[in-house]
Amino acid sequence: MGGTRVSSHDLWVGYRIKSARGLPIRGQHSWALRGVELSIAPGEIVGIVGGNGSGKTTLLRTMVGVLTPSKGRLDVDGKVGGLVELRPDADRDLSVRERMVMSGVLLGFRRRDSKLLAALAHEFGELDDAVLNAPVYTLSTGMLLRLEMSLLLNAACDVLAIDELLMGADADFRNRCLDRIGVICAGGGSAVLSSHDPLLLSRCDRVLRLEEGLLRTEELSPGPGSDQAPPTDVANVPPETST
Repeated sequence: MGGTRVSSHDLWVGYRIKSARGLPIRGQHSWALRGVELSIAPGEIVGIVGGNGSGKTTLLRTMVGVLTPSKGRLDVDGKVGGLVELRPDADRDLSVRERMVMSGVLLGFRRRDSKLLAALAHEFGELDDAVLNAPVYTLSTGMLLRLEMSLLLNAACDVLAIDELLMGADADFRNRCLDRIGVICAGGGSAVLSSHDPLLLSRCDRVLRLEEGLLRTEELSPGPGSDQAPPTDVANVPPETST
């Protein structure tokens, strides 16, 4: 499989710094990603590791279109689907079935696909009708994860962007998800997984490390790689900002 599924060039993503009064300070940003250069081929499963605040979630949010680059670019070839946060308090008074349909629409399903979505929740997520008919607020984080992953991994996405949420799943469901991700990538898709779970990283073709928004040298194989030197090909100069 040739070509590139995900690529970035000199990617910077920043957040405006605010004063004590809550107003943006002109020209001052906190940079979550700093000059990231990335290329992911069809068929690849890439792990992203790094400490809190290193930029992992920002990278995934930019991939799925939630955030916009401040400078540079990030391109995705194909349909991208992501699970960056579960939002357990969102739509808490809806039934799980209603939330399922809403999540499905965001992934490209149609509202009239409700029976198909329910079948995915039954078969892949092992959620019965009693769960689907209950209010969202009654679900544990693990059950909500089963619902969202059941839809995401069956939505015909070309690129998957998944944050550390799989670490909260039980071993059987986590393995089921990883097996499904493997099938998707074997068919030409790609996946970017943020995690420190050794099992998950062992399924990755390679692992990259983010530190303070800088993408470190690529690791040749999955593993912690905590002693790598800083990259020499990343310009560590913030872009000029006028606002």
